Amino acid sequence: MKAQLPILFAVTIALASAAAADTIVVDWDGGGDYLTIQAGIDAASAGDTVLVECGTYYEHDIEMKSGVCLQSETGEAECVTIDAQGQGGVMWASHLDEATEVRGFTITGANTVQGSFGSGLFCQICSSLSLTNLVFLGNATWMEGGGIRATSSSLSLTNVVFRGNSASGNGGGAHLSYGSEASLVNVAFIDNSAGGFGGGLYLEGGPWGTWEGVRFEGNYATYGGGALYLGTAMAAITDAVFTDNTTAGQGGAVVVLFGGSPVFTRCTFNGNAAQDGGAVWFGEGGAPTIMECTFAGDEATGHGGEIYAASCDPWLVNTVVAFSAAAEGIYATQGHPFMMCCDVYGNAGGDFGGSAVPMTGLLGNISEDPLFCDLEDGDLTLDEMSPCAPDNNECGVLIGALSVACGAVAVEPTSWGTIKAMFRVQ
Repeated sequence: MKAQLPILFAVTIALASAAAADTIVVDWDGGGDYLTIQAGIDAASAGDTVLVECGTYYEHDIEMKSGVCLQSETGEAECVTIDAQGQGGVMWASHLDEATEVRGFTITGANTVQGSFGSGLFCQICSSLSLTNLVFLGNATWMEGGGIRATSSSLSLTNVVFRGNSASGNGGGAHLSYGSEASLVNVAFIDNSAGGFGGGLYLEGGPWGTWEGVRFEGNYATYGGGALYLGTAMAAITDAVFTDNTTAGQGGAVVVLFGGSPVFTRCTFNGNAAQDGGAVWFGEGGAPTIMECTFAGDEATGHGGEIYAASCDPWLVNTVVAFSAAAEGIYATQGHPFMMCCDVYGNAGGDFGGSAVPMTGLLGNISEDPLFCDLEDGDLTLDEMSPCAPDNNECGVLIGALSVACGAVAVEPTSWGTIKAMFRVQ
């Protein structure tokens, strides 16, 4: 029996080689195996790569296949544009039960009509879909998720940009729900809009994977969460930037509802605006945690220029809450935010309001000018003399998301009118 093992091993290797994955080339100019992306995918089997030569492909409702890697010639988004020309969604996938990847495309021109699903990418029941080096640009849907809509799926997004997408419902940039899971690394949501919640991204359910280096800028939602909506979500959000996001409702940058308990670490909030909760609005029953974050220059026409806690008890640790352009820095209704080693200072409507109890002087909490390098320009790094620098406070820690980046400067008193003018929504 032992003598037969080398023979069996050799046969196994031979069979594996015979079943080696193929590369199928798509070239609109006729230089490949197929002229269209859909034809290349149709010819592929699990394990194959469909390689698309650079250019613009006018296709819509492309159906992905399980286990296939769809990649542009260079692997970069600028190489291949897929333009649906308003004829429907760009791409959709259903019941992907093997690792599947889409890499290096600009996806644009989706415009789904009432009664149809889809957007830039519609995905349902996809167990492992990797999206890398993609741009979702100017896609629209009458339903949810202008750039991506995913249900009951597991997604990994790396180096992805959502810009100028829109949804009549929720999730202008992307909508992930019904048990979907997502990991986001270096993902940007810019100038997306939603007629409901979550101008940039709408998340419901979970648990959610860790996020790193995510940016939300200039997004808008009608009802709440100009940048991000979290419903019952357990996302761990790290190194995210929220700037100039707006809503006519609650949470200029983020709204959290239905007991969601996200953890924000080293995140910055600046220039966001809402009716209540200029930066964030936390709903009833949740237990959000904010660690090493900076809130500055956000505003609310009602309450909570930076943070609004509605019947919940958020934890703030090593965090700056300063210079809200309108309303209190931290406002709570029945909730009691807990703070340790935080700096709450100079907010237009006062530092605390409602049931939020001031904890200044306790547990290392202070109320001193954080000495940002250039607040007017949105530079929230610290002057070397800042009380938030590790060497300058009793906690011995960095308070806020950003470290020292400029030398000592003379600080002159600034009027509330000047500060409001800096961040007033036009």
